[in-house]
Amino acid sequence: MTLSTTDFINGLFALIFAVVTITIGLRIASKYFEFKHKTFLYIGIGWAGFSSGWWGSGFGFLYYVLSNRFFEDTFYIFIQVFFVPLFTYLVFYGLTELIFKGNKKFMFRVIFLLIDLLFMIYLLIFIILDPSQIGVKTGTFDLTFGIVVIIYLVFGAILPIAIGGLIFSYNGIKSSNKELNIKGKILVLAFILFLIGVILDAMLVLTELTLIITRSILTGCSVLFYLGYLLPDWFKRIFINED
Repeated sequence: MTLSTTDFINGLFALIFAVVTITIGLRIASKYFEFKHKTFLYIGIGWAGFSSGWWGSGFGFLYYVLSNRFFEDTFYIFIQVFFVPLFTYLVFYGLTELIFKGNKKFMFRVIFLLIDLLFMIYLLIFIILDPSQIGVKTGTFDLTFGIVVIIYLVFGAILPIAIGGLIFSYNGIKSSNKELNIKGKILVLAFILFLIGVILDAMLVLTELTLIITRSILTGCSVLFYLGYLLPDWFKRIFINED
């Protein structure tokens, strides 16, 4: 089977997004060995899986290129959805470490841990009994999610990460420390792009142009998150004159 131009772009740009995001996440996680701060591990590993909702498309495309075969539908659904709550919780756990203290931090973590565990149990049950309740393939690299999955993605994944990320970013913007201020501004832009990217990717009709635009926005979001969260020296020098 030959891929259409739309399928090719869909798979290729999903793969690029996945590879860039995984690389960035692992780079952030590696900072744990330098600073011995576990937040780097939580957020880094979680961010590496930020693109997991596109793994079926991206790695399915890679599998096709290498073998001229497609993922079996149930496996495609599994890889596209199952890891989302795990990686989402790691990012959320790291953000709560940076934003909240004491009982409030513990409360939010417990609430979202329960939500993610319940959702993963739901996925395990229906991936065996009836995968169509989770999602239905509507194209070579496309999946239309079921209502329960949509509700979780919006209220259990996208909004908590976006809101938590914006709160963390705003705290940086308020800081009198110039470096933290710059980090906050870049991260605000990253999380705004995150929201724009996932909304457009979900709502727009998939064409060559819309796929390039939405996946480029999501990839750009990931790059900005890396720049804002770590603020590498070469990038910091653009904004801060240390002479």
